[in-house]
Amino acid sequence: MKGRYPGRFQKGPTSMHTAPEKRRFARHPVSVPLEYVVLPEGGNRRDQVSRDLSRNGISFPCTAPPPVGARILIRIRVGGVLFEVEGRVVRIAREERGWLVGVAFDSSRAWYRARMVEQICHIEAWRKAQEEKGRRLTFSQAAEEWIRKKASTFPPAVP
Repeated sequence: MKGRYPGRFQKGPTSMHTAPEKRRFARHPVSVPLEYVVLPEGGNRRDQVSRDLSRNGISFPCTAPPPVGARILIRIRVGGVLFEVEGRVVRIAREERGWLVGVAFDSSRAWYRARMVEQICHIEAWRKAQEEKGRRLTFSQAAEEWIRKKASTFPPAVP
């Protein structure tokens, strides 16, 4: 699998976070519930929690990973909104309690959808952090506040 995903397939350390990689895009830790199905047949839905997100993909731990090369549909529901993105499994790395699955998005459209999910997750985390401080905010209030205070630190939107 050379060429299309340079630097993505490494021997050595099994964790995607410790392997010496030449990454084109930074990873952002994003812990959000997701479900995926292998395409085209659909098959069984599997529930997971994402580990991180980058411009070109997402990763999640899994005990029974789909094979490298498999096309999958990922569904993420955040704040009552359902996001769906398609991608291809480009990496499976052994971990202590299973596998870490790396998925590359098929298009910049998929990346923009995943980016919206990432922003929503940041807003929800902001809302929860404020709640722990005794401030109750609606999601809309938290979004307005997060945009005003934190949006400038969010990576630029260039797929």
